[in-house]
Amino acid sequence: MVRDQPGRRHRGLIAAATALLLGSVTPSVATAEEAGPPLGPVVLVGTPGLTWTDVSAGNTPALWSLLTTGAIGTLTARSVRASACPVDGWLAVSAGRRAADAPVGADPALCRGPEEPVDGALARWPTYREEAADSGYDAELGLLGEAMSDERIRTTAIGPGAAIALADRDGRLQNYELRPADPDELATLVADELGEALVLVVDAGGLRDPADVPADDPAAAGPSRSEQAAELDRRVEAVLAGVGEQATVVVAALADGGATPRMGLIAARGPGLDGYAETLLTSASTRQPAITQTLDVAPTILRLLRINPPASMVGSPLDAIGGDSAAADRRRTVLAVSAASDAVRPVVPWVFNLLVALNLVLYAATGLAWSRRRQDPERVDTFLRRVRTPCIALASVPVATFLADLLPWWRWGGAVTLAAVTLAAAAGITAFALALRWPCRELAPLTFVGGLTAVVLAVDVITGTRLSIAAPLGLQPLVAGRFYGFGNVQYALFATGCLLVAVALAHSAARNGRRLAAVSAVAAVGGCAVILDGAPGLGTDLGGPLSITPAFFLLALLAAGARVSAGGLAAAGVGSLGIVGGLAVADWLRPAEQRTHFGRFIQSLVDGEAGAIVSRKLAQNLAILVGSPLTLLALGAILLTLLVLVAPRRWGGPAPVFDRAPLLRAGVLSLWTMLAIGAAINDSGTAVPAMGAALAMPLFIAAMGTPDRDRGLRPARQRVPAAGGSQVQ
Repeated sequence: MVRDQPGRRHRGLIAAATALLLGSVTPSVATAEEAGPPLGPVVLVGTPGLTWTDVSAGNTPALWSLLTTGAIGTLTARSVRASACPVDGWLAVSAGRRAADAPVGADPALCRGPEEPVDGALARWPTYREEAADSGYDAELGLLGEAMSDERIRTTAIGPGAAIALADRDGRLQNYELRPADPDELATLVADELGEALVLVVDAGGLRDPADVPADDPAAAGPSRSEQAAELDRRVEAVLAGVGEQATVVVAALADGGATPRMGLIAARGPGLDGYAETLLTSASTRQPAITQTLDVAPTILRLLRINPPASMVGSPLDAIGGDSAAADRRRTVLAVSAASDAVRPVVPWVFNLLVALNLVLYAATGLAWSRRRQDPERVDTFLRRVRTPCIALASVPVATFLADLLPWWRWGGAVTLAAVTLAAAAGITAFALALRWPCRELAPLTFVGGLTAVVLAVDVITGTRLSIAAPLGLQPLVAGRFYGFGNVQYALFATGCLLVAVALAHSAARNGRRLAAVSAVAAVGGCAVILDGAPGLGTDLGGPLSITPAFFLLALLAAGARVSAGGLAAAGVGSLGIVGGLAVADWLRPAEQRTHFGRFIQSLVDGEAGAIVSRKLAQNLAILVGSPLTLLALGAILLTLLVLVAPRRWGGPAPVFDRAPLLRAGVLSLWTMLAIGAAINDSGTAVPAMGAALAMPLFIAAMGTPDRDRGLRPARQRVPAAGGSQVQ
């Protein structure tokens, strides 16, 4: 009797994969931008609440002119709350981080307007600082003003919001001017101030969305959106007239117009970093064409002044891309981004809640049926056969929602079209999965649906996360959690799909006695999963490799028939930490504006801010744990796993699928290892086990319901243990 020892092979595989991964993603160390003279005067015009749907040639000619003379994009103003008040936006410019004039979760109706400074100082500045400290985002108010003051850059603020943006750490201003009511006077004031100041910030006023004004509010009878937009346009026109051609002008809707968040307007004109003319705007913080965020404004101003932005500013300077497109095409692009974001926002809770409800019904029905298996096994088998097709269809829904984003459903009927396309895609996937001829028919749907999910998400992340940016289960610009790579939902679906494929490939090899091939298949799939999920610029997922590596290591040990030891699992954990640490350090070596959140986390360790970040993520996890329906889905999946998949003999013997495909049970154990670790180390972690279960559990149930006539497995040439506690004969 020979005891296999795959641990050495796996340590070698892990070391080789780590070296390959770090070699492929480690960038050359770049130096800070060379010092030089500022690129001319810089003017920021804040217009909270304004969107591109408010802009037209007849009503807002000045803003319309920026379509042809400048670079345009959309801007998400997400602050510490779901919608950003005007003060929140100005504070975000001041700090380069999220900040607000109200506690986290406060009613957006509590928005207070910015106040005029008194004797060159802001009276509410201590309150702003207290709220910033309590929010958990480590915003250093006054960072922008302080950085320019340190470099002896003369600044002038016009209007109360501009005063917030340019105040120093103590809330004091270099120069402040009241905003004239007459546009001609404003143009003259701008021209005069630019003769003295190098940086000018203008609060042009904001647009309040009438749809968000309560009926009993006196402001409900105020001006319409078009009237407010026209008034803002006159002020923008006055600023443009007073600026001339040498200054770089950024017009930005720094906040929302009410309780409903929307993608705001942003446009830039002038020499800029690369020349803002006839292009789309983006930034390294979003990596999406025509999408920026308020946090990008402060780094942009500093970079135009040839000042390296402080590391604590989490945004990136605006970049100009797509210079060959016509003005009409660029306008269609920004309108499409806005329309998609507006359309998907109300759909998201419906999709999540429907997935939760359908899965819970399936789990309850399956658990109830299985509990009667000892009394009537034939009836239970009949139930499992009948729900097989619905199970495959349910597991196909997540990837179908991403495939639906290939079509501009937000233009063609909105949510109704999205539902129709998603159902059609899920039906097609199900039909194909049922038609597959796989040596192990039990695992054919599991392999196809899991593999397709992983491939679609992998292709999406490689090509720039275009499908996820407006998918119901994808990344939401209005949420601004992230704009590229894998979020928690995408990570859970991708990693689960990869693990299901690894189980199927390992089973095909192991049932023919090729244990080394089985281990190699698991290692190959796991290595690809770690690279795609963890590499900066691809998945850019800090927690993903920490959970994927131990799970695949465990699966490889079980596929090899070896004992599972605490030392082996500890080695997998250390290897995971090494991979993630190497990725993070490699990303940190890049210039600050090019870093992903990997590098920014290392910087937070250097700055001593990591504790606050971890505390905030833990608070988010706890809030979701007690207040999200995803928690019910995760708990239901765990209970069903314990009932049916882990200890089924208590309820009348194991499902036949486990006798014919014993590695499936090993896959279940590995899957929950991965999902449990993922839930523990990610913010919004409850979404990880819930969405992983939404893909895997229906496919496990479908495998149990495979009809006898569809089972084409030959007896395995040698026994493969279901749980790595026995030796290989």
